[in-house]
Amino acid sequence: MKLINKFFRNPHLMSLAGNLAASGMGFLSFALLARVLPPQDLGQWVMLVTCFGVFELLRSGLVQTALTKYTGGVAMEVALPYYGAAWSLASMVTILLVVLATGAMLSFSSLAALESLVFYSKWLALVALATLPMQVALWVQQVISRFDRILIMRLVSSGLFLLMIISSAASPWALLPTIAGAFALAQLVAGLLALALGWAELRSIFSVQRASFWEMLHFGKYSMGTMLGSNLLRSSDTLLIGLFMPAQWVALYNVPQKLLEIVEIPVRSVLATALPRLAASHATGNQEDVARIWSMYLGRLALLVLPLALICFIWAEKLVTLVGGPEYVASATILRILSVYAALLPLDRLAGVGLDVVGRPALNFVKVILMLSVNVLGDLVAIRFENLELVAATSILTFATGVFFGNMILQRYLPVSAWQALLQAAGDVAGLGRRLWALAYPKS
Repeated sequence: MKLINKFFRNPHLMSLAGNLAASGMGFLSFALLARVLPPQDLGQWVMLVTCFGVFELLRSGLVQTALTKYTGGVAMEVALPYYGAAWSLASMVTILLVVLATGAMLSFSSLAALESLVFYSKWLALVALATLPMQVALWVQQVISRFDRILIMRLVSSGLFLLMIISSAASPWALLPTIAGAFALAQLVAGLLALALGWAELRSIFSVQRASFWEMLHFGKYSMGTMLGSNLLRSSDTLLIGLFMPAQWVALYNVPQKLLEIVEIPVRSVLATALPRLAASHATGNQEDVARIWSMYLGRLALLVLPLALICFIWAEKLVTLVGGPEYVASATILRILSVYAALLPLDRLAGVGLDVVGRPALNFVKVILMLSVNVLGDLVAIRFENLELVAATSILTFATGVFFGNMILQRYLPVSAWQALLQAAGDVAGLGRRLWALAYPKS
């Protein structure tokens, strides 16, 4: 019982559990859909989810980081107007999407050739509305580091959707509109649960102030651009390969990329706990404490990511064969190259988080745009030589650029040293190793 209580009180473990649960059930849901839906419908489903993902980046980018920045570590009476501003901004973006989608449906509903566009417009609007309460609740609970509640909401939404897919597989209702409706319903149920339990702070809509609204909007426009840029940074390789190279090359490149998503799970989990804590410390004005916490999280992330990157590098052939089959063994070299860039992820992501925390989202946006420019130019050169390994190597240059620029700028605002933080983490590991050795082989 003590271990269970300790688990639920540890925000890092709860954040990791939430990401693992959502990723695991999402993988199972996709695997079942691949068996339930015909290929054409499955392709439409992937496009719908992709379009919703882009919209969610816009909505979260505008609100989430700004909300954490202004409410981390403050009293409820101070945070409440910002919660109200979050509801206002998220609702405005959602309503704008609904208006645009409704216009598209009315304009193209009579054209059979644009039937897919009408389908995407209708369901994108419905899903955006259904997910609004849950998304606001997720943002609010992340600010106060209640990752146990986040885990519950994700389990409800992902688990309910998975159960609906399993039910539809045994019935004649395994149709694309049914699946889309099930997804929207699962998200809505989780959101209504959050509203009923007060996790979304709906009461805050009566406390919103003009100043807090404009503060969040001004900050959020940069973080929204940063999120979109980061998404394009992840997908630009695939998009460019698909445009200029044979289709099978896209598959060869994507198998290693899917494997490296495993590395990103602990990165997302740790950063979800790091951002509220850094924001709360920065609100006190103690820059030394902010730097200490930043260095601690960098060391933790490095200790988590480096072993995973090393595993990908050493057992590349076995891993790509496990995921894609023997025909993908040629992509092992790509995995080895990408594992090097994966080792740079902690340095890059924490530099961006640090810039957001100290109130410099515009510089974080510049960092992402610089990285995207380097990546696109490098990819175009690599594609000119028809070399996938060179495309992968461009990622190393891209993230090295982000690490150098981000940490150089961050040092102007925080007394941090990435090198010292990594050395400290290595020293802690070495010290732990010596203590374990002494326990195993005590001196006589």
